[in-house]
Amino acid sequence: MSGSSDSDKANAFLGARVLLAEDQPVNQEVARCMVESFGCRVEVASNGQEALDALSKTPYDLVLMDCQMPELDGYAATRIFRERETQKAMNQSGQAQAIRRTPIIAMTAHAMQGDREQCLAAGMDDYISKPFNMDRLFALLKRWLPSKSTADLSVITGLGENPVREDPATLDQASRLAIR
Repeated sequence: MSGSSDSDKANAFLGARVLLAEDQPVNQEVARCMVESFGCRVEVASNGQEALDALSKTPYDLVLMDCQMPELDGYAATRIFRERETQKAMNQSGQAQAIRRTPIIAMTAHAMQGDREQCLAAGMDDYISKPFNMDRLFALLKRWLPSKSTADLSVITGLGENPVREDPATLDQASRLAIR
């Protein structure tokens, strides 16, 4: 990002909690270091079940979810988590209450036609193809993480609603990128 100094980027998301769900150890380490370089606190889950366990215990500001993982893939883990969010949004009398929707960003080595739609259908909010660079990651974090001055809360207000915030230009650009 031109115009942003490295020190501005290093503190851009200071203290933001990010869950990284990725099964490959090398990818875990690279992505963790990249996200931490922007001031985020990162926890790693090695599969979809570990991600669900972590999400049930800790509120995260953002989840980076690999789509292809053993035990429980990212698509299934996201669907289960979204169901849990929806159940949590319903109070005792069956009335919807506003809760913060946790952004889930798909990470995939695929950039094929239909991948974006599959990610959105599973309940993911955005998409980034691997490998990604620091500028693309920074732009993604900037889009989805609350800034220090304003908290942009996405909410779930009831069953049957799909409050996905999508930017077609961002998603289409990501889906056009070929893995090299």
